[in-house]
Amino acid sequence: MTFLDSHLVTREEWGAQPAKTPYDQLESTMQRGVAVHHSGSQHERRQQHAQCAGVVRAIQAYHIDARGWNDIAYSWLCCQHGFLYEGRGLGVRSASQGTHEGNSDWHSVCWLGDGDVWTPTPNNVLPLRDVLRMVRTRYPAAVDVWPHLRFHPTACPGHGLREWCRQFPDLTPEPFG
Repeated sequence: MTFLDSHLVTREEWGAQPAKTPYDQLESTMQRGVAVHHSGSQHERRQQHAQCAGVVRAIQAYHIDARGWNDIAYSWLCCQHGFLYEGRGLGVRSASQGTHEGNSDWHSVCWLGDGDVWTPTPNNVLPLRDVLRMVRTRYPAAVDVWPHLRFHPTACPGHGLREWCRQFPDLTPEPFG
């Protein structure tokens, strides 16, 4: 991952719990693209980057302990400071889209904060673009970028991030947006 412009924070560096069971690997022929999410809280946009790893740990604890999932749902998470946190990572099934196809055919990235008020800045665009480059490098057919709401009715990833996703057009209709 030497092409990363954002700063990669590995699972070990942010203090991740291990997954409960081994991950399901993704089939390279099935990959469609990247689904964009937000955590939905203004409180998760921290002034100090040192607090962001704690937010990622809290999201993982919620997914494992409250939801009963195997691990944090997302492939990656990113913060306003330009850092990209490794979630499940590249090439493994996510649990964040809410559909079998969505989790099996799409990687996911979660913005730490409220996507309704997200506006592009050099710091917050870099991790999102790095995710796209990683996925497209390994899975050349995975070209689409969809907001979470394309998979089922939800406000996620908020208006600002949804507008950012629109710069990556595709030919499928938006069923919920």
